[in-house]
Amino acid sequence: MSDKLNFKQKLMLLRKAIYILLSASPIYLILIFGVSILTGLIAPINLLIWQKFLDVVVIMISQEKWLNIGIESLILLSIVTLLGYLLNGILQYIKQTYGDLLDLHITEMILKKSLKFSMEMFDDSDTYNHINMAISHTSQNCLSLLDSISECIYSIIKAIGVIVIIIQFDWKVVIVSVVSALPALYISLKTNTYWYNVFFERTEKFRLINYLKMILIKNENIKEIKLYGIGLKIVQIIKDNYLKFLKNDKKARKILLAKKVSAQGLDEIISTFLKVWILILSIESKCSLGTIVLYFNAQDNLKSSIIELSNQISVLHNSILYLRSLDVIEKTNIQADEINRRIDCKISCIEFQNVSFKYPQNQKFALKNINFKFEVGKTYSIVGLNGSGKTTLIKLLLKLYKPTLGKILIDGINLQEINDEEYYSNISAIFQDFIKYPFSIHDNIAVRGNKKKETYFSKAVNIAGIKDLIDGLPFKEETLLMKDWKYGTDISQGQWQKIAIARCCYCDSLICIFDEPFSSIDVEAENHIIQQINSNKKERLAIFITHRFSSISLADEIIVMKEGVILEQGKHMELVNNKGLYYELYSTQTDKLNKSVDNAC
Repeated sequence: MSDKLNFKQKLMLLRKAIYILLSASPIYLILIFGVSILTGLIAPINLLIWQKFLDVVVIMISQEKWLNIGIESLILLSIVTLLGYLLNGILQYIKQTYGDLLDLHITEMILKKSLKFSMEMFDDSDTYNHINMAISHTSQNCLSLLDSISECIYSIIKAIGVIVIIIQFDWKVVIVSVVSALPALYISLKTNTYWYNVFFERTEKFRLINYLKMILIKNENIKEIKLYGIGLKIVQIIKDNYLKFLKNDKKARKILLAKKVSAQGLDEIISTFLKVWILILSIESKCSLGTIVLYFNAQDNLKSSIIELSNQISVLHNSILYLRSLDVIEKTNIQADEINRRIDCKISCIEFQNVSFKYPQNQKFALKNINFKFEVGKTYSIVGLNGSGKTTLIKLLLKLYKPTLGKILIDGINLQEINDEEYYSNISAIFQDFIKYPFSIHDNIAVRGNKKKETYFSKAVNIAGIKDLIDGLPFKEETLLMKDWKYGTDISQGQWQKIAIARCCYCDSLICIFDEPFSSIDVEAENHIIQQINSNKKERLAIFITHRFSSISLADEIIVMKEGVILEQGKHMELVNNKGLYYELYSTQTDKLNKSVDNAC
């Protein structure tokens, strides 16, 4: 990543992380920290008991007599050791339970936040990378952060206990031990920062690799992969990316390893000199064997505590870096919908006034000076060549984007001032790339609302003409769709499209938008669906985007678009008689149909 975090920003991210940990479960967090403190006390207590035991053994050997305190020391040592095992077991149990709660809390928090993002945010690759990083790594790194903080507490308590022992011998041992560990800590922090930056730069590549992997194993893709033999090409693309990563990583690892070994070697040399120093001073001071072993073990424990603490600080630093994506997402400004106006009555018209629009980071206008009024009670068809702006116009109508220029009025009120939830409750749509939910047929259709509304469901099923399909399935409307899942059932693309149409017609929405709804449906089924929709058109506004003129000609008003402008508008026969673009498109399709019929005859 090009911009680096300063100390203040890192501290802010640490505070945010601790807040997330507390909000997941404050009781479990306090328990983890409390048990970590108790666990950290075990090591220095063991050292003191071991010193006592060795001194007693020396006395027993020199005086050739038995002392019960030796057995008592061993028993006490055993009890403290067992207590350490017990505390570690309790700590792991609490961490695992808390980890599940934390994962649930973070996943819910991120996904709910992402639901409020505008389409512009998903169009920006950097924002999308941050979303992907946050969803993929925040839970994992918050758990890593928790472990690091817990281990830091353990190492600090252990180090303090050992320092109290060593200071009685010579305080300079503590200072030298700490200073000798600083180069290793510095290199470890630099290493983690380097790998974080590398990983973030590769996020988009990893998304591509994961997408390609899913293409290879997705049930519905297997037939095309086998037919065109593209599987090996996809595998090669994945392999090439990994090999490129491997080449760069091998070079970086060699350099980083050399630095790490150098720092550790320096630390070990200094540690050896400290042991010699302790030995010489202990002999000069005529210390007992137990005391000498105590200082030796204390220095070893201090060194191990410093190494553990250094490692955990490095991991802590690394986890904080990964939380940056979450911070970016949380700081993304989302317009507060609560202040927006509500619709007091049923919508009667939607008007585009001088609307022009260009996509973010694009200088070319996708829509140019659109002026049109959609009225409830009418059916509209929008036609035009690919790239003419049909779908873009619908995206603006759905409030997925704001107009660059001009405004969209809902009964005279600016669309941007209207409450999103209130507005969307009046609209249903089927998109070209509709979602195939891994749910039952019922839940695929009744996605809006939690309660089963059988009247709405039956009406939607009749409009889409899928009653026979449902009756023929093993569990009727409760049949799970998609063979990716156990007990799932596969259906054709045309049947999926009918289910999406039923979803659009569920709940009797006031405005229904159909974006290429019949691309995989036969003409007979198409005519049935159009007749059903037209029978209720007085109560709603229906907008069709389709290339099939069999359905276009039934519209009350037809809008012809080209290169982002409305070129023509009117009824079917009016536009045919005008001999413009609509006539050309209509003639081309009917000519092809007639030729097909002639050839068949």
